[in-house]
Amino acid sequence: MDYKIVFYSAQKTSMCERRLIKCLSANQLSHSGSSFAVKNDALGAKLIEAFDNCEITFLIGGLDFADSRSAVKIISNAAAESEPELVRKLRGIDGHDGYMLKSGGKLMVMLPDDPEQIETIAQGELSEYLKYFVKTS
Repeated sequence: MDYKIVFYSAQKTSMCERRLIKCLSANQLSHSGSSFAVKNDALGAKLIEAFDNCEITFLIGGLDFADSRSAVKIISNAAAESEPELVRKLRGIDGHDGYMLKSGGKLMVMLPDDPEQIETIAQGELSEYLKYFVKTS
């Protein structure tokens, strides 16, 4: 199964990308591309594009903002309309958590832009859920 990565105001993109790809290789997932967004409207366009091509999209970055740029707030507002089937917090280290949201057979995983955090989250409960998601899709 293919997935895309969307970076949103992320700073360590190449390190995060390499770490995530390495962690996901054991889950029968294949990286089919990455894109970048800096502004809110660009983020929406990149996510729509990613979901048009793949069942899984990883959003890296934007989780630490407390203002209107917050990826959590942006996705929460969008998800309120879609009534997602699953919303789950993914525990990271020292409160740097990620999130998982499933709606309409599509899965979005939001991760902090830190390679160590990505590895911790990807090798934890996310790994088990991805195995289940791939098997049932």
